[in-house]
Amino acid sequence: MLGQRAATVAQEIAKEIANAAKRRKPVAAGDLITSLRRKLLAKGELTALCLTAFGDAGWQLGGRSK
Repeated sequence: MLGQRAATVAQEIAKEIANAAKRRKPVAAGDLITSLRRKLLAKGELTALCLTAFGDAGWQLGGRSK
């Protein structure tokens, strides 16, 4: 992955995590990555195919834990 592409993808990841943290309903990290990959691919960003969530896909982002 080229540096210029990595910076764009990293920025989008940071935005998505920040948005997820503000949600009332939690979202699983795996679902967040899947959604992010779709958005980036729709924009023509093929480096989105490099995004994966190994072992951490079940982490909940945002919301309140019970």
